[in-house]
Amino acid sequence: MPFSPFHFGHALPFCFLDYKNKRIDIISCLIGSIIVDIHAIIIFFFNLNQPLHGPVHSFLIATILGVITGIFVHITQNFWNKITRIFKWEQKTSLISKIFWAILMSYLHIFLDAFLYPEMNFWWPFLNGNPFYGILSSPTVYSICTIGIFLGIFEYLIYLIYYFKKIENQRNSYINPL
Repeated sequence: MPFSPFHFGHALPFCFLDYKNKRIDIISCLIGSIIVDIHAIIIFFFNLNQPLHGPVHSFLIATILGVITGIFVHITQNFWNKITRIFKWEQKTSLISKIFWAILMSYLHIFLDAFLYPEMNFWWPFLNGNPFYGILSSPTVYSICTIGIFLGIFEYLIYLIYYFKKIENQRNSYINPL
């Protein structure tokens, strides 16, 4: 699928699964879910004569990009906290957690794209070919991503209810300590 909000569809449901402890790094998930499309964006906008889903859409490169993404998010955590604070989701996760989630989301991106694009060689440079192409139709893959977006939004709304209820309980405990 082209670079679009659909790529957040496979990441959002994971982002809010652990909303009480916030061990799943949301920024690493979201960036990891789209990072492998950097190459496709460059090819598309500069009209380069290369396949959109070439070697960057492989598990090897996705692993490297996931590690880089996790380190980048870790180094820039204060910046991301300013953004996530707006959404009541400030968090501090370990570097390993950030790397893990960025890699996992990159892999899921590649896996979903494998159903859509025949030129993908996700085992590059070890094996060629894409045995998953055409097993799921484009509408099915897009539906999975769309459902994921709505599921992620639903989970976030549940988190907000939990968050504001927790604040209300804290206020009430200060007002009525007994």
